[in-house]
Formats: sequence, C-alpha cells, structure tokens
Amino acid sequence: FTYTIERKPNETLSVPAGAFANTCKLQINVTIGNVKLEGNDGSSPLFSSFFPVLSQVFTQPFKSTVWLTNKLPNIPKTFLETSTSVGSGTSTQELTAYTLAPR
Repeated sequence: FTYTIERKPNETLSVPAGAFANTCKLQINVTIGNVKLEGNDGSSPLFSSFFPVLSQVFTQPFKSTVWLTNKLPNIPKTFLETSTSVGSGTSTQELTAYTLAPR
C-alpha cells in the first residue's frame, strides 16, 4: 500500500463527550496496490465468486481523517471516506463518553 499524511490546521473539536481545544487534525490517504487470496481459490465457490469484487473494493483509495489531542482521550474522532465502482461510503466515529480511573 501507499499512503500520504497531510496535517490540517488545528481546530477545536466538539463531540458528545465534550470539547477539545487545539486538536491536531491529520488526513491520511491510503491506496492498497495488491490484494492476494491465500489458499486454493477453487476450494470454495464463495472465494471464486466474490474475490474479484472484494479485490476491487479493497484496492480503491480511501481517506481517513483523525483528530488527536495531547491529553486523554487521545483520539476523540475519526472519519473514513471511500468510493468504489459500486458506490461510496463514509464512517464517522465520535467519542461519546469516557471516565478516568482514580489513582
């Protein structure tokens, strides 16, 4: 695979768990160049039927944006975006709550 990481300007991020000031925002662009099927592809009709489709899906580029903080929790939000020949999709994960254990 190949990837690039682009640092975006810092920002204040609000998620259900709270607001995080001066959050570092990184955009990670990834392309997988080759998907290899392990084993005998004729051993399962599912492999031979779906492997070409799965190969096309996994070799499409995708972008992931990650917000990082310098305190706990370190990653309050991630966003993933991809598009393939059969459609596109996005996924957002946000921190909803967290508790620090007493010391």
